[in-house]
Amino acid sequence: MKCTKNIILFLLFLAYGEVCYITSLRTNIFSIVQQEYHLDYSHIATLVLISGIVMQISIYLTGLISKKWSYHKSLIGGLGICGISIFCMFFVKNIFLFDTLFVLFMFGFGVCNLTLNMYAGALAENNRGKALMKLHLGAALGMSIGPTVISQLMHIGFSWQSILGASSFPAFILIFLLFFNKQPNTQQSIQENQSIQTTEHELNSKSFIVWMFIIIFICAQIWEYGVGTWFVIYARAAKDLSEIQAAKYLTIFLAGFPVGRLIYSKILDYVSYYKSILIAFIGNFILILLGIITKELIFISLTGFFTSSMFPVIMSMMQEKLGDHRSDLIGWICMVGGILQYIFIWSVGKLGDIWGIELGFSSLIIYMFIGALTVLFIRNSLSENKSSKCSS
Repeated sequence: MKCTKNIILFLLFLAYGEVCYITSLRTNIFSIVQQEYHLDYSHIATLVLISGIVMQISIYLTGLISKKWSYHKSLIGGLGICGISIFCMFFVKNIFLFDTLFVLFMFGFGVCNLTLNMYAGALAENNRGKALMKLHLGAALGMSIGPTVISQLMHIGFSWQSILGASSFPAFILIFLLFFNKQPNTQQSIQENQSIQTTEHELNSKSFIVWMFIIIFICAQIWEYGVGTWFVIYARAAKDLSEIQAAKYLTIFLAGFPVGRLIYSKILDYVSYYKSILIAFIGNFILILLGIITKELIFISLTGFFTSSMFPVIMSMMQEKLGDHRSDLIGWICMVGGILQYIFIWSVGKLGDIWGIELGFSSLIIYMFIGALTVLFIRNSLSENKSSKCSS
């Protein structure tokens, strides 16, 4: 059984690396497609917004389906959608087909995103945080090598259609390996946990603690996506750098993800989820503040180390508190938090239009402060609940 679990965990590591590798290609692909089909910026912005919302909806639907299907089957289905949509990029000849396939891929990516986290957490119930940190190390490695690979392949003459299409091959190999490796018997333990936890108290989408998790999710994710969306523009305004010069600082930010997740996988042996996420919010707040005051972009780049820990730790916290069987509720939290996150990132641009992008980008520091306060509130709330149970 242990051997089987280790094999499946390794396949999950590879699967996360594969889908995140494909996702990381989109920055280069968008630039190429925009020039090739003579698109305006609003077309790309609209595609990102629609595909992002579709991804969040797919996460919620996956949470519902996973209660009936196994995580194993859900993952195979998600990889199948990702693989087929990207394989069809071989045949793209117009922008409508590209947009349709990209939105379909993001739907599959949402399925994989939730399933991979829930599956790994269920397999490593006794050491969930460490397992999820290693899982996200695979995601970080895939994300970091994508831009370099596509740049090198296009430099030697490959078309963007062939590069994207060929990127689907590892997904089909992983589907084959997952199909012939049976799922470990985690469903029985999940059902047992469900029967125990539902007799104590059943949290739902209206529960106060659930909305606290939504706030933490937004605050953690908005900086990661905010940097990816606005950092280069901010760097040009604050330091008058070219896109190539600004990209070097962004590379340092991304490099912090595999390094941070590798180190945090060790730290979580000694530090609780709540302390580790609190440290991450405070660390980011200090670095962002230093970056704003001094306008030294290296401080912004270094936030990649702390940001890398946030999503896997939050997923671990939610599975620990809500239960492995509540994939529907966790999916709902991710969907609501994800959609609101896109709206808040959009507001950075609106603030930039009114008061300048430096102020707009700097406004993201507020979410680090709110996130730290929310973590403290949740920890105190859970401590009070435990104390009241013990006294009763």
